[in-house]
Amino acid sequence: MEENKELENQELDNQKGGEEKKEDEMRKKFPQLQTIGIEEIIDVVTFPVQLPNPQLIYVLKYLSNQKDKKIVKKDLINYIADNPELFPNYIKDSKKPKKVKTPPADLSRAKEYAWVNQNIVNKLKNEWGMVEIEMIGKYSYIKLTQRGEDILDYLI
Repeated sequence: MEENKELENQELDNQKGGEEKKEDEMRKKFPQLQTIGIEEIIDVVTFPVQLPNPQLIYVLKYLSNQKDKKIVKKDLINYIADNPELFPNYIKDSKKPKKVKTPPADLSRAKEYAWVNQNIVNKLKNEWGMVEIEMIGKYSYIKLTQRGEDILDYLI
């Protein structure tokens, strides 16, 4: 029994020694190599890489700049109205050709809230996971998630 164990140990030592010799030979031939050999082959999951549209990124930047303040949807509506150059789809003249559904400027506040919900908040929350809604009393506050902050760190 002990002889068998010794033989097995010697064979393992010889295998290791052979592998080390091969590794040394490879390092001499190719000194720039970082690693040698393959430990395991695994499948890599592929997925499309895309960024949110620019309007969503502008809103993320706004939220990031307002970290000390609790942001409500009314604040987003005011930000969008104050920055028409950043939000060309939020236009005053509803007769112009549009790429997405946009409200004319004279719509009621309820329709503005619905537009911001549909085109900004829901996309950032449900499609991208970059914001979360925190309910405190009757108010719903919008705040960045860690993922939203990470995306901004990458983009800025």
